Amino acid sequence: MDVAELSQRMRRFLHAGSRHSLEASYEPLSDSSIRLLTIKPSAKRTDKIVCELRTVAFDDHVRYRALSYVWGDPDETGVASVNGKSCRFTLNLIEALRQLRESMYDHKTLEALPLWADAVCINQGDNDDKSREVPKMGRIYGSAAEVVIWLGPMAGPDDEDPPEKGDRHNDDVFAELVPYLRSVAHVEAMTADTVAAKPSEHIMKANRRLVKDHLYYHDWFDRTWVIQEAVLAQAQPQVLFGRHVFGMGGLVALWFLLDIEKSAFHWVWEDVYLRWQMYGRVWWARQQRQLRLAAAEAAATADTVESAERIVASELLDLFIAFGSLEASLPADKIYALLALVPYKSLPPHLTPNYDLPFRTVYHDYAQFVLQHTGNINIIAYFPPLGGDAPSWVPDFREQIENDRSGDSKGPGHVDISPDGLELTVRAYDLGECISVMSRPTEGVEYGIRGYPTRCPDLRDVAARVDQEIVTRTAELRSEDVDVILEEWLGLPTSTTDPDLRPMWERARRELLHKSDGVGEEDDELRFWLKLATTAFNSFATSTGLLLYYSYNNWGRLDPPAVGDRVVWVDGSHFAFVLRPVEGGKFRIALASMDYFEYASLSVSSSDLSEAPAEGHEGPEQVE
Repeated sequence: MDVAELSQRMRRFLHAGSRHSLEASYEPLSDSSIRLLTIKPSAKRTDKIVCELRTVAFDDHVRYRALSYVWGDPDETGVASVNGKSCRFTLNLIEALRQLRESMYDHKTLEALPLWADAVCINQGDNDDKSREVPKMGRIYGSAAEVVIWLGPMAGPDDEDPPEKGDRHNDDVFAELVPYLRSVAHVEAMTADTVAAKPSEHIMKANRRLVKDHLYYHDWFDRTWVIQEAVLAQAQPQVLFGRHVFGMGGLVALWFLLDIEKSAFHWVWEDVYLRWQMYGRVWWARQQRQLRLAAAEAAATADTVESAERIVASELLDLFIAFGSLEASLPADKIYALLALVPYKSLPPHLTPNYDLPFRTVYHDYAQFVLQHTGNINIIAYFPPLGGDAPSWVPDFREQIENDRSGDSKGPGHVDISPDGLELTVRAYDLGECISVMSRPTEGVEYGIRGYPTRCPDLRDVAARVDQEIVTRTAELRSEDVDVILEEWLGLPTSTTDPDLRPMWERARRELLHKSDGVGEEDDELRFWLKLATTAFNSFATSTGLLLYYSYNNWGRLDPPAVGDRVVWVDGSHFAFVLRPVEGGKFRIALASMDYFEYASLSVSSSDLSEAPAEGHEGPEQVE
């Protein structure tokens, strides 16, 4: 064991021991009570943090602040005193407590309120306590007088770019921007026109790099738990960035205040901006669905419970798809962190958060609930199969597959799950058997940014293999069918300046190309060839004359189709699936990322298919 590993284990041992010293402070809680942390004032900023943990009832109407933050590296810890005992918490929480103390008692920018923070107010060493408290989190954040988003301390100048003489500290630079952030009242309908005033170009220029490097790369933007914390707040959440306090609307307004669309890194901001807009949409949708649920419950019909569960399942489906790319430390929290956004009481008892259950059981039970109550098979297309001994229709919620299409289906499909929870039966249209697959290169390939291969075999060989293994075997395809792939997705160039690639380009243009927009930059031309090579290796043909492929974005991440696989279009879905035959005339899902299939020769719409299904049986398919 090396010194670094020994040191790491020692830190974990000390952390566990210090948390054990807090066990006596965790009295059992009723459904109507919570624990709150009171931070005591100090003489100096560097003084040890001293807190008092106590139990209060919701009915006491105690004003408190709820903290939205990320725990941070578990091996980087600091010490605080809680009820007279020294306890270790992650450094990010320690820094948050220190800044809150300073903001409440020294700067007076925040009201002095007791605090709810999950790492302290939930007994993290007791699964029973966590299972009881997690269902309350919607009420905890919804009842708080204020929700504060902690985005970390204000960092100093970039170490890789030492400041010039006369440069100011980042804290002073950002201070000039804060008044503009505080002027933004609401997140909803944020546009450039709703920002009343913009800072000077001098202020914008000074803050663009600072905000990009030290704010929007913060882990807070990638965590699943923060969604409910920001959405359920009674009033606009307040952001605490270093010593600066401003509303969440100001966080979104940074896109407009700093003219981010004019900057070289606008794509970084766009992702964050769209995510915040999504939070607003989730909040609106939650309100609307609660109204529908209330109407269903008020109807007092025989199927009231079923109606309520169907609404909850539909909401969960939308949330899984919308926020599946965010992260959580515990796999089960990819689901549990979203429950406060749905009418939680309508969930059946076996779906109550239980941290003693293996996460694979949690994933199976929630997938079964959503599939049975919505009939929407699309959930399987947004996540890879869980694998192992789980049925192939159970998604692995830990990793979302890139997908640009909407998750809404045209209506409930025909989904039945066996009583033992193992087999799923769906009605599907047969798109044929896989008869030819482009083999991937076994060596000479490295994966680059956004899934592009940075190196590949001779591209002229790629063209020859496309011709031999795919094109010649699907000669009955109309030329315009192949154009769909190359014209709409690849955007082939009209020429190439590389003489070594000229033969390949001429072959592609002669055999496959119909028209294109063309490109002029050398980098764009290189990207085209990489796309073409990757698409070729992800292409396959079916017995019904279809030429299909799946996205280069997931090249190397998903199992490729194999000769003999069955390709089906599931009733009620936007997607098709590759099914691998198993014993007993059943199938396992081999590839569930069907946004990446393009129906190159399919000339009928889904509505047409319901009247004229593809050649072969039209279902049902039984999937294990």
